[in-house]
Amino acid sequence: MNDGVYIVLGCFGRCDNDFVSCSGLRNKILFLKSSDLNFSDLMDYLDNMRLFDRVLLDYNAVRRLIFKVQNDFDLPTKKVWPEKMFMLYQKFVIDHKDCGLFIDLELNDESNQKTDAQTNS
Repeated sequence: MNDGVYIVLGCFGRCDNDFVSCSGLRNKILFLKSSDLNFSDLMDYLDNMRLFDRVLLDYNAVRRLIFKVQNDFDLPTKKVWPEKMFMLYQKFVIDHKDCGLFIDLELNDESNQKTDAQTNS
């Protein structure tokens, strides 16, 4: 079973005078599972950010979280994200600042997904 949690980076979208600049996005940027090397440290950090209680909406806090995860929770042989992905996340944060950014946690539970799929069939 792949129980774990996703860190989701997204924006609320932007519309000015009926012109849609962005319709809003949700990107799963990191999957955390209990077998990960830095799992407990990362969970403590996310808990300190109160992400288990609420969505993170502050632009500076969103930006700091992405940098902190990349810089402080890397593995001995590699970074959390490849450099290209980290740069894409930074660009997303800058490009979507006016949309209203957020970081959220999304639980992954395959058994619930299978039950939902069977119910919808």
